[in-house]
Amino acid sequence: MSFAGSPVECVPPVVAWMQLAEQLPLVELIVLANTMLHGDPRLRVCERDDFDRYLAGAGRFRGRAKCVQALPFITPDARSSWESRTSLALLQHGLPQAVLNYVITDDEAKVDWIADLAYPEYKVVIEYQGDHHRMSKRQYRSDQRKCRRLQALGWVVITVTVDDLRDEESRAELAASVAKAMGVPLPQSLDRRCLALLDGWA
Repeated sequence: MSFAGSPVECVPPVVAWMQLAEQLPLVELIVLANTMLHGDPRLRVCERDDFDRYLAGAGRFRGRAKCVQALPFITPDARSSWESRTSLALLQHGLPQAVLNYVITDDEAKVDWIADLAYPEYKVVIEYQGDHHRMSKRQYRSDQRKCRRLQALGWVVITVTVDDLRDEESRAELAASVAKAMGVPLPQSLDRRCLALLDGWA
């Protein structure tokens, strides 16, 4: 689509995603796709099937191989790019896909808590906290109450910051902490998809 008298050409969101594949590291390509499938329906610009459909009909192009690598990791419902990066950091070390924005009902407090990432089977919650969680008194107090209530309900709560994702050593430590909370060992060897993620960070 183009506008009369304008050099600007508009393309569908997934086509723009494919065009960026050559420039973006694999992890950021996945994060971008997950952002396009935002957990808030008002911010979602496409559907998960669109990626398979557009890629199947696209033919050859630069970055196609990376798009194909990204497909298995594209997950709807993330509400922030950092949730996606946290999820990918765990996947790259062989942990299963966490449930994004998992709802935990607290009958006593009469509230539904939304966990950024969760492993319901193991009652483990991972909460990403950006700087605004510390800078806003209201947000900080809300986070503390949420953590206390989830722990009272028997959940283990692991807090993640940008420092936990800054390099491979930090991501490995995070994955080890989550695995310990789940009571499972980290895999001694990774499948090919996870190995691709290891080298896919910026």
